Amino acid sequence: MKVSKFISYILLGVCILLWFYVSFQIDVAIKRDLPVSLFSYSVSYVPTNSMEDEIMPGDYVLFKKTEFGQVDVNDVIVYKSKSGNMKGNYIIHRVIEEHNGYFITQGDNNPLPDEEHITADMIVGEYVKVVSFIGFIVGHKTL
Repeated sequence: MKVSKFISYILLGVCILLWFYVSFQIDVAIKRDLPVSLFSYSVSYVPTNSMEDEIMPGDYVLFKKTEFGQVDVNDVIVYKSKSGNMKGNYIIHRVIEEHNGYFITQGDNNPLPDEEHITADMIVGEYVKVVSFIGFIVGHKTL
């Protein structure tokens, strides 16, 4: 009897700590205008067809936090645009060229590379996979 009560207290404590962790991560993400990240992973909705056939419009993608030096040509990255008509939006495109201090990206379904040079401060994460079950759970694009 005492063991099961002790285990219940431990599980309750873990749940409370997890709740504080998630709340903190949401608060930090909102203040920094970044996607919510839990254990270095985030989920985002993809509204366009720029990455077809790998990522379709309406897909939810899982991406992990990454640093500039960990990115290679052919990686699919998420970055926050700083200029043009996409300024302030998160873009998920493939790295097609590496230069000294920046990358050139392009959507797999786009005819031309992106005009913007992707620098270290713009990179948010690296694509991991499509997570189709989230669209089923959510039923629409708003998380």
